[in-house]
Amino acid sequence: PDIEDTFVYGTIAGQDGWSNLTNAYNQPDSFASGTLVENDHNDRGDSIVGPNLPEEGQIHSDEQSWWFKRGYDSPGSGTPYTPNLQVNTNDDDSDGIPDQGFRYKIAFKTADQGGDNSTVAIVTGDTGGIDRASNYIDIHNAPENLQVRTYSGDSMNIIIENLDPTLWHTLEATMTRVGMQDYWTYRINGTEVLTDEPGYFSEYRILNGFEYTESSRIKFQPRHSNHIAVFQGFFFDDVITQTLDANSGMVIDSYNTGFE
Repeated sequence: PDIEDTFVYGTIAGQDGWSNLTNAYNQPDSFASGTLVENDHNDRGDSIVGPNLPEEGQIHSDEQSWWFKRGYDSPGSGTPYTPNLQVNTNDDDSDGIPDQGFRYKIAFKTADQGGDNSTVAIVTGDTGGIDRASNYIDIHNAPENLQVRTYSGDSMNIIIENLDPTLWHTLEATMTRVGMQDYWTYRINGTEVLTDEPGYFSEYRILNGFEYTESSRIKFQPRHSNHIAVFQGFFFDDVITQTLDANSGMVIDSYNTGFE
């Protein structure tokens, strides 16, 4: 079932089932005062924003969004993870492996239209909220070239570039598990731009003898430096995460938020 949204002005940490953050404070710039999150500080790296809040920001729909400027770049815990979802355990084809799938969709807009090299990876996370699970994809605000990139096959691959930095865009990612390997299809603004790309982390685990890791949430991992004001990050809105039965397409569990 979907989780009911209740977001207030301040850091996303701990709100509506999102994970806690590490090294989020002591930023060189500050959000407007008035946070309603307990023990929060104005010099945080992220905030719920909106026209009816002390910090207006940019909104994709309704009245609020999430501005993620900067944060800890940990590959494990300490970065924002969405709430955990139940994964599929059905094995309709009787191959001994659950017919698992995962889908997420998110609206994003850069906070710097000129291109400040802000980069945030939006990847699946494990059930414990302590590791990246399957794919690698990031949004990179290069100077005058907003782009989306994946990492697979030992190389960084630009899957779309020259996105309009003045507009909101949507990223949609869908996974199908085949044995121990995950395969990903990506859509930007509703258009398919890449199909059946092996998930970097699932492939790495196979090649190095590690166990399969289930995808049950998404993780936001900044790839630009924390505590440097030039990096203004991104606005995010309208997040959807779903665990799926890969054979039938049936939704097993889901989470939606517009940060309202």
